[in-house]
Amino acid sequence: MLRSFAGDGPAGLLLLEEALALRRTLLEGEPGSANLMRLITTSLDAIGDQCGDADLARAAAAYDESVALSRELLGRTPKSAGAFRDLALGLARAGYARTVLQDRGGALARLNEARAIYVRLAAKIPRLQGELDWILGLIADAEALPAE
Repeated sequence: MLRSFAGDGPAGLLLLEEALALRRTLLEGEPGSANLMRLITTSLDAIGDQCGDADLARAAAAYDESVALSRELLGRTPKSAGAFRDLALGLARAGYARTVLQDRGGALARLNEARAIYVRLAAKIPRLQGELDWILGLIADAEALPAE
């Protein structure tokens, strides 16, 4: 939703970066706020999506930062299926970016971790099978890259 509000192109990216900066500032006033941390991951994911193929290195960095923050959130709520799903989606985005960057090892590490999470989630929440299938497709793409 944040990305659709911001729009495409440089102006949209600028708005996303401003939203991220504001959320980081708010987090300084409320250290450890799970809600603000999740909003920051949303901003980072939107920035990565917005950068896309035009700036893959920047997209990958945004996704990796989002994953790190998602891991921290999961540490606070280790029984939350939503926190696991957020982490897995972040890993999938980061893995996809690594695939496009031709980083087979980096892609497979992230995507296989996402797959492991989704296998456990889909066993309990069958409607997530479609997302698991998507991740399996991303893994196939990464596996098709030349070995390093």
